[in-house]
Amino acid sequence: MPSQTNSSTLQDDTLALLEIKRAIDPNSVTPSSYLNSWDFTVDPCEITGSQFLGILCNLPLDNSSSRVTEVDLDGIGREGFLTPAIGNLTELTVLNLNNNKFRGPIPETIAKLRKLTRLTMSLNFFTGAIPQGITQLKNLQYIDVSGNRLSGLIPTSITGLRSLTYLSLSNNGFAGRIPNLTGLWQLNTLDLSVNQFYGDLPNLPGLLIHLKWLVVSDNRLSGAISGDVLSLRNVVHLNVSFNRFTVLECPANVILCHGGQRPSTECVGQHNV
Repeated sequence: MPSQTNSSTLQDDTLALLEIKRAIDPNSVTPSSYLNSWDFTVDPCEITGSQFLGILCNLPLDNSSSRVTEVDLDGIGREGFLTPAIGNLTELTVLNLNNNKFRGPIPETIAKLRKLTRLTMSLNFFTGAIPQGITQLKNLQYIDVSGNRLSGLIPTSITGLRSLTYLSLSNNGFAGRIPNLTGLWQLNTLDLSVNQFYGDLPNLPGLLIHLKWLVVSDNRLSGAISGDVLSLRNVVHLNVSFNRFTVLECPANVILCHGGQRPSTECVGQHNV
C-alpha cells in the first residue's frame, strides 16, 4: 500500500478499503470481479485504468486528500463479512453490496456514514437487527435490505429519515408492529412483505402523497384495512394478501377495480373486485 506522502487518497479511506477486501473470502473473488482489481500498490483515487473498479472518489481542486464516495461491489456471490472499518469512509454517499453472500450483522459503525444517500444490501445473509444508528443518516434516500436474515423491530425513529423515497425490508425475519411512518412523507415505495409483522396496519395519512408502491403481504397483520390506505390516490400497486385482515373500510368515493383503486366515476364498465 502506498504511503501517505505518495498518495492523494486519505489514508483512512485506503485502509478501510483494504479491510473490506480482507474481510471477504479470497476463494469467492473471481478474476473478473471488481474486488480482484483492487491493487493497493497504487492509489485508489488516482487510477484511470482497470484498477479499483467499483470505487468512485471526489477529486478536490486544492491540496486536500481525495475521499472515497461510492463503493459498488458487483453482485457475483462473494462471501465474507462487512468490516466495521466501513464506518471510516465518512464521505461515502453510495454503498451497494447487492447479491452477494455477506453474513453476520450490519456493523454499528455504519452510523458514521452521515453523507450516505443510497444503501443497498439485498440478497445476502446479513443477520441481527437494523443498527439503530442508521436512523441518524438524514441524507438517506434509498434503503434496500431485502432478502436477508435480519430480525427484530423496525426502529421507531426511522420516521425521521425525511428524505427517504424507497424502503424495502422484505423477505427477512422482522417482527413486531409497524411503527408510525408519517414522517416519511416522500416515500414512493414501501415493501415490508414476507416478514412476521403483526397487529394493525398503521394509518397512512394523505401526507404520503408520493406513495406509489405499497406491499405488506405475507405477514400476520390483522384488523381493518383502513380507508386511508385506499385513499392514497397515487398508489398503483397495493398488495395486502396473506395476512389476517378481517375488515375492509372502503371510502365512499373509492371502489376497487381491476388494475387498482380508482374513484367510482372512473370504474364505469369495469368489473369490481
